[in-house]
Amino acid sequence: MTNWDTYGAMAHNYYFYNHSLNKLTWIPWDNNESFSTSSGGPTGSSVNLSLSSVSSAWPLIRYLADDSVYYDRYKKYVRTFADATFETSEVHAMMDQYHTLISRYVIGPDETESGKYTQLTNTTSFTRELNTLKQHVVNRQSAVDSFVPN
Repeated sequence: MTNWDTYGAMAHNYYFYNHSLNKLTWIPWDNNESFSTSSGGPTGSSVNLSLSSVSSAWPLIRYLADDSVYYDRYKKYVRTFADATFETSEVHAMMDQYHTLISRYVIGPDETESGKYTQLTNTTSFTRELNTLKQHVVNRQSAVDSFVPN
């Protein structure tokens, strides 16, 4: 829910697919802000877990939040996602795996992250950013635990 660059904060980066009669499938794209550690962006904020910050300008979310049956289901989905898909140790292990996989190309010996092709200020920032993302996962788990206790 920290993605400020999607529906609920920005009116883009998704499609609807009319899969069958009376059923739309949500197709998100451009999720590069999904793990954002700030609420930056043009609107200045992302959607909070309780959905209390969602205005009527976002009717799909507002409808969900205002209907007690859907809202209860939403909370169960949040809890299930946090426990099954976004479990901290598993996400951290996946991050370590991908960090190791690409590090030789980012910081050496086959370094190609340089000049206009990098956002790194130095090679130690590559590991520092991994740790920042890991802490973000921990923080999001804490936010879920506060929102929907086990």
